[in-house]
Amino acid sequence: ILETVRTGSHPNELVFTKDGRLFVANSGSNSVSVVKDGKVVEEIKTTIKPNSLVGASPTALAITPDQRTLFVANSDNNSVAVIDISVAGKSGVRGFIPTDWYPSALAVTKDGKRLLIGAGKSGLNLKGNYPASTDFKRAVPDPKTAYDYIGATLQGTLSIVEIPDSQKLAAY
Repeated sequence: ILETVRTGSHPNELVFTKDGRLFVANSGSNSVSVVKDGKVVEEIKTTIKPNSLVGASPTALAITPDQRTLFVANSDNNSVAVIDISVAGKSGVRGFIPTDWYPSALAVTKDGKRLLIGAGKSGLNLKGNYPASTDFKRAVPDPKTAYDYIGATLQGTLSIVEIPDSQKLAAY
């Protein structure tokens, strides 16, 4: 069966729960759409303030083994939203875990005690793809001049974080 379901802007990550809910990260909407039986049944804002302007960029999702907590990487806010999804239709943000620059991958360990956070831009070795051209009239860079591939100038990080209880989450 093929169906089309309209979610938020720029859907980019999916994760299912055992009860048949599909969570969709919408990086262009600061939200996660919850799809069940072919329709969106809930929209979860992933920002500190629900009416924040677009820019959190949720890009990665992970769910605890007990299916009670959803983690959402807010890439442009350098945080992971911790969301209670234990009651379908009544999800709520419990807090945020600060991260390295641009978190873009998440996983929960099998025992449900740790969250693995992959960040795409650590800043530890960030540099430009030099030499930078200041001659904007030139349509393409000089083919005789070596330029670094921008993807090679970034380094990522992997953080292993104990899943916080309410007290630790409040401290974050």
